[in-house]
This record gives sequence, C-alpha cells and structure tokens, in this order.
Amino acid sequence: MKIIIDSGGTKADWRLVSRTGSIIKTQTPGFSPLHQDASYLEGILGQLPQSRELVQTVYYYGTGIHSSEVRDTMIAILKDSFRADEVFVESDLLGACRATAGFKPGIVGILGTGSSTCFFDGRKIRTQVPSLGYILRDEASGCAIGSTLIKSYFYNEMPQELREEFQAEYKLTRNKLLSSVYGQPAANSYLASFANFAVSRQDDSYIRTMLNLELTQLIDRHLMQYSDKLTFPCHFVGSVAWLLRDLLTEILNSRGLKVGKILRKPIDELVAFHLKK
Repeated sequence: MKIIIDSGGTKADWRLVSRTGSIIKTQTPGFSPLHQDASYLEGILGQLPQSRELVQTVYYYGTGIHSSEVRDTMIAILKDSFRADEVFVESDLLGACRATAGFKPGIVGILGTGSSTCFFDGRKIRTQVPSLGYILRDEASGCAIGSTLIKSYFYNEMPQELREEFQAEYKLTRNKLLSSVYGQPAANSYLASFANFAVSRQDDSYIRTMLNLELTQLIDRHLMQYSDKLTFPCHFVGSVAWLLRDLLTEILNSRGLKVGKILRKPIDELVAFHLKK
C-alpha cells in the first residue's frame, strides 16, 4: 500500500492506494509543525481508516516543512505510525508543483489558508520568494483576506449593508476576536474562515476591489520577482485560488502572464504523479 497526503493548515487529504489499485479517500484536520506539536499529529493519525495491508511507502506533502529538522521529525512520526518501508516528506509547495506542472517548468503558487510561490524547473524548486506566515501576512491568502475584511468591519470602512450582513453572519465582537486570535490555537485557520464572506460576495464592487488588491499584491510582490521566467505558465492550487479563479485569470491575463492549471486540491493529481512515476 502507498499513502499519499496533502496537508494544509486547515484540512488534510489522504489517499490510501492498495496494491490492486483501489483507493480509500479520507480527510482529516490539517497539521502545521509551526502551530501544532507531534501529539496533535498523532491524534490525527488515529482518525484514519484501518487497513491490514502493509504500508510500503508514504508520501507526505505539508505546510510548515521549512527545515531538515522538521522533515526528519515528520519522517520519524510517520514511519513509526505506519511501519512503512519508506517515508518521503516534502513541502506542500513541491506537491503543488508536481500536481500542476508535473515534469515541466512553471511558476507555481498556493492560495489557501496561507500563500506561497516558486519557480519549478520540472524537477526541483529553483527560486522561491519566502513565505513569512500569517502574522506577517501572506499576500492573497485566506488568512490575509480574512484579516483585511475584519479590519474593514471594525474600522467602519465597510459599506453599511455589508456590515449588517457580516454582523448577522458572525456576531463578532472585539473581545471574541482578540480571544480567538491571541488566546486560542490555530489562529491562522480562524482568520482564514472569514474569507468565505468575501469569496461569496466577490461580485460586490467593494469586495471585488479588495480582492483585486490582494491578488495584485501577490503578483507584484511574488510572481514579478521571477522576471526571467514569466514566459512559463502560472499554476495555482488551493481553495482561494479555485474560488477566485475568474478574477485571478483576469488579472494574470492583464499582466500578459500565461495561465496554467488552477486546482482546488492537488491530491488526486499527486496520486496520478506517483502512480505514473
């Protein structure tokens, strides 16, 4: 059996592929070594379907895999949990590259709870503008969009009709916000949850201007740094990229950039990649 995992900050998709080719699909909470400890991951592993088939190989792609120490820790936990012969742990960004570009070069970005981009040469990530996390505000991420929306609400910048809809939907107070952001775990996922309000109202002129600014900042501050690679297609994965794909495509086209694949989730393409490989 092979196990292939794509884990973001909010959700993780798992595919258990048997020797006969049958696939068990499941989803668990996401895991980030930056925000949770090993015991949290072990709790997630306990939620997985049980199989009597021996696990040969585990491929894990996840957020927060930013150093060899983190990678080694993840390998040890997964190897111990599954008794696997081989465990490979890579960043979610490399997973996005393999799911969209395959073995071809391209610019690849993730727009989900967080955001990150890189230039992929068909084998490796060659150039990357560093992702600095939600506190330093990953451009165009769900967390950044949610944060911008919250500030717009509390600073009385949001049009009155939208303010009333926002309050009716979330019943948010300053005390509740500060307690959730500064006193509870997974503040990144909490902030990103508010992006749903903006995405569902993306045709509203105020919201569209806000979203346009977020996506434009991502392109200007990240993609444009791959200046000698801009002839290659730009691929994206993640819920924010997928739900804003029309606006994202419009902005990319306006900059003369080539639009590649835009996927909501990379997991099934990762399965195809590893079965082909």
